[in-house]
Amino acid sequence: MRSPMIDREEAVTHFRALIDPVTPLRVLRLLGEAKMGKTHLLTRVFPALAQQHGIRYAVLDLRNMQQTIIAHLHNACVQLGWGHFPTFDQFYTAWITQPQIQVSGLQAMWSIISARSRSREDDTIRVIPHLTRCFVDDLRQIDPPQLVFIFDQVDDAAPETQTWLMDTFLGQVQGLAHIRVVVGGRTLPDALGNYARFCANYELTPVQEEKAYIAYCREVGACLGEQSIRDFAKASRYVPGGFAEIVHTHFVSRSVP
Repeated sequence: MRSPMIDREEAVTHFRALIDPVTPLRVLRLLGEAKMGKTHLLTRVFPALAQQHGIRYAVLDLRNMQQTIIAHLHNACVQLGWGHFPTFDQFYTAWITQPQIQVSGLQAMWSIISARSRSREDDTIRVIPHLTRCFVDDLRQIDPPQLVFIFDQVDDAAPETQTWLMDTFLGQVQGLAHIRVVVGGRTLPDALGNYARFCANYELTPVQEEKAYIAYCREVGACLGEQSIRDFAKASRYVPGGFAEIVHTHFVSRSVP
């Protein structure tokens, strides 16, 4: 079922271009101030479109600064199917169980990582790059169809998470033709390295067209006349998320899927 939107078809067009198998694009950078509709697009509209095209996806919310990079990688494995990540699984399991003795085949890892004394800095410097490589190696072995990673609230992520995403993760996956990535935030770090030329930027701005608000209210079943809709759109400064909050709080009798 189509998720109601207030005139964000241009953003949808950019996403469709990103998942086109013949496009040279690898990364869509979605920017916009608060309540412009980023999270709605990233968590509902884009995943639904990916599913319609038979594309597997993982949606990762980075706003929780207490959630580690390793937890985000683990979450991606769960969403995409843990069975596709045997290399990551092996080393992740070895890391979290912290055995007292070395396991056959893992000596190289344990020569880098101290099994019992890992500070947060050690995790960032040693464990995270290694597990990221394991994760990307597994991605490399997954046959098409495409996979899409959707990162929301990037600007609210911990600084080390932002650095990992923009410098490490994107730098490693941009060479994989079947991988696409969307990153969203009010602001985003600059695209770096070779993958910068595979990026497209799109910024969400206020929607000035009042007919878009009228169409939205009709779609969600809001009990409002057209002049009232125009008044509320103006009062919300034509910010879609602010308008939608007013409508759903006071004028929609049931939730919309």
